[in-house]
Amino acid sequence: QLVGMNPSLLVGGVADQERHKGYGVSTIVDVLYAGRLRQVIEEGGRDNEGKVAEIEFYSCILSSCRPIVEVIQKSLAWQDASAATRRLFKMLRNFMPNDSMRVLLGRVAETPDPWAYLLDQTRAGLSMASNLAIRPRLTTSMMPHYSKIIAKLPSIYTRLSILRPHIPRIIGILDPYLDVVEPHLDRIMERMDRIEPHLPYILLHLDVLAPHCGKLLDYFDVLMPYADDKEKVMANLGSCYARPGVASLKEIEDCVLSHWTDSDKWDDQPPSNDVEMQKKDQSYLPRLLPYVDFLIPHLEELAPHLSLVHPHLPHILPHMDILLPYILRFVKYPRASANADVLIAYLGWMLYVPVLPRVLNLPLVPRIVSKLSTWLPRWAVRRTLVRNLRRDEEEQERRTKRKRIEMPDEEEEQEREQTAKRNKLR
Repeated sequence: QLVGMNPSLLVGGVADQERHKGYGVSTIVDVLYAGRLRQVIEEGGRDNEGKVAEIEFYSCILSSCRPIVEVIQKSLAWQDASAATRRLFKMLRNFMPNDSMRVLLGRVAETPDPWAYLLDQTRAGLSMASNLAIRPRLTTSMMPHYSKIIAKLPSIYTRLSILRPHIPRIIGILDPYLDVVEPHLDRIMERMDRIEPHLPYILLHLDVLAPHCGKLLDYFDVLMPYADDKEKVMANLGSCYARPGVASLKEIEDCVLSHWTDSDKWDDQPPSNDVEMQKKDQSYLPRLLPYVDFLIPHLEELAPHLSLVHPHLPHILPHMDILLPYILRFVKYPRASANADVLIAYLGWMLYVPVLPRVLNLPLVPRIVSKLSTWLPRWAVRRTLVRNLRRDEEEQERRTKRKRIEMPDEEEEQEREQTAKRNKLR
């Protein structure tokens, strides 16, 4: 175990083996190994536990000093210094007293250029501070939560450049939701790279998502594909009718990050309706949101099915309201999830026959349906699946257009408020 933590223990007292690597390393080995290690091992009157504890202490000292010695030894070559710095931060991470500091040091250790990364985050922090200083309303809203924010500041610091465009919306939700989200904030910051493209929509619906924050993070990797761009989901299906005009989530993220230095963006936050409509156009996430309260408490049972169901999500969503009461009946039958599109194509009509869906509550029926899903040929219903998907997309577009028409007054009011804010700031 000690050698695994510090391989330098293998050289023991043979200090001459390390002398050719530089004066710094040679001195450390002389002092900590040739000068002491053998004495500790051979010393009488002490139990082995005490000897191991002392050796472990010296190992920690050498592990701490080695990255600094390497920087000196290699004449501060930029690449070598960066690698040594990453090792230093990685080592220090194990000794930090809280998760927030561990997130900071771990993030710095993962970046190719630690000092450039720290400079970027510091620049973003200074820019945010200056913008808050000229916006007393935002600063006043944030001050009651000062102590909690400071406690999590190291992990927040790692994502300042990503968080900056969203600060006005984030400050707006501190009062009702910070107490709920704060215990999970370190884990959220670790995953912010993947969360950021969806952040405006998430902030609008924290009333639904915040109570399930812990569970969502526990199953983060298997859940994130469900927030993917529609085009990405359809590409997994191999369909040829994906809408060409919808930007990918990566393009949206790049667009947001490319404008993070523009302070006026804080005064040009898009209206909530625009965020809602944009996400509906791009992703299936808004259609899944109504089912969060039912599905998240059962994630432990449903987790093995998530990756199997995901490619068939466009086929399942139109029937979700009817299927919801019977989902847990199929937790023992992953084959049904893997062939959900086939089942929908052949048996979907039965869901709309009165009383007939209740047959799924009978014992053995889920097993039979699961077995049947492996026998029914997929090739025979490909055209049916494509036709049904196209019909569902057209229906969703019509609903979106109707909603846009019904809300012009609200959008105009929000636009007037944004214009008034800009004029006041000028």
